[in-house]
Amino acid sequence: MGRAERLKLLFGDGDGSLLQTNTRLKMPVPVPTVSVVEVPETQPDDAAAKELSHKASVHEQQIKDETSQKAPVEEAEAPKTIVHSEDQNQEAPKDESEDQSVTIVEDPPMAQETEVCVSSSFCPLIAVSRFPYRFIHGDPSQPVASAFFDEGKFWKRRWNIYYIHVPLHISPQPLLLVPVSQVEKLLKDINRKCETTCSLPSSDGFVLNFQEDGTPQPIFLGRSTSREMKDYLESRIKPVPNSIFENDAIPEYQAYEQKIEAAVKLTKNKKGASKAKKQLVRIQTEHKWIRCLKRMQTYFGLRRDPSNNQDPDPSNQQESSQQPNEGVAEGEEPAWKSVQLAPSFDEPAPYVFLNEPVFISVDVECNERCHSQITEVGLSILDTRDLAGTAPGQEAANWISRIKSRHLRVVEYGHIINHDFVPGCPDRFEFGESEWVKLEDMPSVVDNCFRSYLPETAGGEDAQAERRNVVLVGHNPSADVNFFLDLGVPLFRESKEKGVFLDTVDTAELFRVSRQEMNVRSLGSILATFGITGWYLHNAGNDARYTMEALVRMLFHESHFYPHDFAAGCVS
Repeated sequence: MGRAERLKLLFGDGDGSLLQTNTRLKMPVPVPTVSVVEVPETQPDDAAAKELSHKASVHEQQIKDETSQKAPVEEAEAPKTIVHSEDQNQEAPKDESEDQSVTIVEDPPMAQETEVCVSSSFCPLIAVSRFPYRFIHGDPSQPVASAFFDEGKFWKRRWNIYYIHVPLHISPQPLLLVPVSQVEKLLKDINRKCETTCSLPSSDGFVLNFQEDGTPQPIFLGRSTSREMKDYLESRIKPVPNSIFENDAIPEYQAYEQKIEAAVKLTKNKKGASKAKKQLVRIQTEHKWIRCLKRMQTYFGLRRDPSNNQDPDPSNQQESSQQPNEGVAEGEEPAWKSVQLAPSFDEPAPYVFLNEPVFISVDVECNERCHSQITEVGLSILDTRDLAGTAPGQEAANWISRIKSRHLRVVEYGHIINHDFVPGCPDRFEFGESEWVKLEDMPSVVDNCFRSYLPETAGGEDAQAERRNVVLVGHNPSADVNFFLDLGVPLFRESKEKGVFLDTVDTAELFRVSRQEMNVRSLGSILATFGITGWYLHNAGNDARYTMEALVRMLFHESHFYPHDFAAGCVS
């Protein structure tokens, strides 16, 4: 169908009265670059087509004439931004009219097409919508909220909405803005009706001033009188590549980014702040266990203690033809002081065992139907003094062989075997003979195991009276400690009041953080990672032993995640 035929269908056959009909609808200010009727590029010879084209031109001229007769106020209501316009003195849209119509700017331009907005001062729209809840304190807050904000009242006002794209490292969403003049009018209405003295908050980011300094400028999006319209306008913002922010070499860009970041923070609610706080706690927890892993490696002589710049321990080293400082120029630091030695299974630990600690791993099993009935206690002990001068061996087998394990069973509950929630196997201790202990004697037996390394009074002729540094090890040891407290073990009651252990290690958390995983794993899953077959788990003696083995393996397998130079000095 040619253009002439389409024009006939649109305007009728010579009926020009349709062009004179006044629909009494408010006509938007026509954009000069847009024509109501598209003129054919090639004029046809058809006389009817020429006549219809003439009628279309007449119609367009009548629309322009009718628009020019509108009152000045109505003309000023149309949003004005400088978009390919030669007039640089236009004023920003006013909010004086009661008209509730919505004007939409079709296809908001991309950031690279942004022109300088006439209005130079804006407020973050979302921050303004929370004004009484965030910036008014005390009794006036609720009356102001009820009168102007609750039940969608805030969004029913007419807002000229602008937007500006934000660097992705600040926020993935664009920032919505409204002119300061409209916010001041809102505050004026609030003060008049509620008899308050509200003013623009002095918080950083609430008032943003833009200058023509080469930084991105606000873009007019549309006029809204409802939350739905605001959401619709926001959904029509086109994404832009982050490359538009690559002009950060200009001196003004850093200050610009700071004010935008402050404005974005004002749009975050308390839930967002809580989320950020939780994230901070998570990061702090991860750093805590990274430091713990580094301490464990230091205790076992696999890492140099950065607090004292200690030399490698000669007693732990195999004989070498080259001395530690041989071949080093005067004033130059030896290589071993600046480079972390990789743990080796074939050589003894390269450094001294810091504090020469004794590691004691614990596990407690109870009646799955009545947790107050403790049925088994497992204990495994590894003394670092037994490892001096000994190579770990393949997969640390030599060190693991130095572990001493015990399995204590409560006489009164010997008949209880768990089977509903966990497969109990109290009679399958794989690392020695189980010991039967009466319930009333169990607290003292457990206490004596620790007291042999932590006597109440150090000194004396007995070598065992020497007070050693003890590191408590467990797979979620907090649960085991609570069982010992319920059982009435004196040492753990003392530890609750004043710390008696050099350190406490949770192998579940240590493994999770070292592998950068979100969730903790079961003991069996960790053993499988290291190629260890865990026989008859949920036997307290076996679990305590396997927990110690997992810790030793972790020192070697996870050491490459955290080189020596990472957070030097974090051993504490």
